[in-house]
Amino acid sequence: MASLPGLVDALAKVDGRDRGVIDHMAREIREAGLIQTTKRGRGAAEMTSLDAAHLVLGVYGSDGRGTAATAAGEFGRLATFAMPLPKGLPATVDAIQHQPNLATAVAAIIESGAKLATQTPRVQGTLPVLGPLYPATTDGLELEDWPHGTAVLLRMHRPSLEAYITMAWPGRALVEEHTMMFVPGGPAIDGFKAIAAFEVHIMVHARVFQALHGVLYP
Repeated sequence: MASLPGLVDALAKVDGRDRGVIDHMAREIREAGLIQTTKRGRGAAEMTSLDAAHLVLGVYGSDGRGTAATAAGEFGRLATFAMPLPKGLPATVDAIQHQPNLATAVAAIIESGAKLATQTPRVQGTLPVLGPLYPATTDGLELEDWPHGTAVLLRMHRPSLEAYITMAWPGRALVEEHTMMFVPGGPAIDGFKAIAAFEVHIMVHARVFQALHGVLYP
């Protein structure tokens, strides 16, 4: 049975920080009601992919202890931005794309953990420069050395509260890619988002999602 301590253990192993740091933030998120509150031992509830998603969003969307619960709630509520979809998306990508918000989209990524591509140096260097923030490649990405499965990158922006999920996979001739955008609901100030003096971009790679998948679906 997947427990919150098990999720924390798995995340701490790939994160590299002291387990106590991750555990403290996990408890903040749980106490805010975004992770199931359970009894200890035999009465504990089994964790779900949505619990794991809120853990990811709180740990990586925050700026440290005391802000994890707020980050998990604010980022989790970001709505999927509606845009025309390309035809023929792989089933894994399609399942993620059709989620209503960032929390459920991250949960779908975790559920797809066995179908995610290995995080190689090429994947890690390529995904951050794909998507609407960067010019589209004119000649496409060659298949050579690109791993099988769906490569995935979650990018979160603070304090502007935007998020992107970029996915890429081997097509017939080139590497195909698709990016989802997540934005706050409601009107922006004067039609635009507020301008910040500085922004922090956090990138979460496949190893995080694969580690949590391994706990939830052993």
